[in-house]
Amino acid sequence: MKIFDRQLRHQQLQHLNKTFLNSQKNHHLLSLLSIAIVSFILASGLASAGDPVVTNRCQVNGMGELPNGDTLTIDIRDENDVAIGSWAYRTSTGDEFTGTPTGMTCRLNGSRVVDLLGISTGTKNGIGGYTFRLHLEDRDEPNSDPILIPGPVETKILAATRTYSPSRWTNSSVSFPLGAEVAIPAELPVTVGNAGNQWTWLLFTRATTKDLVRCMYRGGASSANPSEASEIQLGRTVSLARCELSDANGDWYRDPSLIAGTRLAVTTIDLIVHNGSNNFPSPDNAQTTIRIDLAVTPNIFQQGRTDYMRIAVFDPTGSRIYSGEGDVIESNSFVVTLMH
Repeated sequence: MKIFDRQLRHQQLQHLNKTFLNSQKNHHLLSLLSIAIVSFILASGLASAGDPVVTNRCQVNGMGELPNGDTLTIDIRDENDVAIGSWAYRTSTGDEFTGTPTGMTCRLNGSRVVDLLGISTGTKNGIGGYTFRLHLEDRDEPNSDPILIPGPVETKILAATRTYSPSRWTNSSVSFPLGAEVAIPAELPVTVGNAGNQWTWLLFTRATTKDLVRCMYRGGASSANPSEASEIQLGRTVSLARCELSDANGDWYRDPSLIAGTRLAVTTIDLIVHNGSNNFPSPDNAQTTIRIDLAVTPNIFQQGRTDYMRIAVFDPTGSRIYSGEGDVIESNSFVVTLMH
């Protein structure tokens, strides 16, 4: 995007703002305002001179989220050549920008596009005097086939238990019908009892090959039933020892490329506490429970292309203080309507 000389830009913004304030009294000045806004947006690189349709008779509303967690809520419409409404943009770090536009231009160019300009009408965390440029693309493609894309990151909890009297295994499983991506954990915490030096398995069914990956975790103690405080502490975590693959005959072989942090495309994840200490928490009520909070990225269906948004915010001195852009997560997040 072209960067203007700060003094020249300040003069242009002052002129546009003054024109907007007077526009409610004079329809001729409204026309000048529309021309000035379009010229400003074209010069800024937000639009191109070859666009087939350019108008300020439009409206935009909706809510969109970027993959990084930034969100935008907007509801703005044209009434008698004046942009009415507001927007709010919250960053993933907790800052909030809001604004009311001093100008709005919509275009029909394959997608329905809206560009908003606010001169000193924006706020950051409630403090005013900020200028913004906001660009949205309504890319609704209702006739296109759905596509499979990574969705937002989710936390899935698996908790498995081995009890000893009576002897019983309570395993834990989670499934992803559309598939998901997950990283192999380096270690798993023992939340009840003690693992000693015994084994826990984390099984992954891979999405593409449909085979099993068995990652084997072992308690850090030197015996199955540790007694010294340091050994007991070591048995409260199981660490990744190795990962194995299953072949067509059901036999297992080690794959050295599968290490902690390796990302797998999977359809199911199973947690099995194979064994642990039969003395903890007490010999009469011994059990070993392992619980893990896994960060997974499940796949989701998306209808055609998602919408797009871009924002730039400038402080009262004209310095850019924030930029955000990208395709939003959900399709049909924004609706841009050209009015007749």
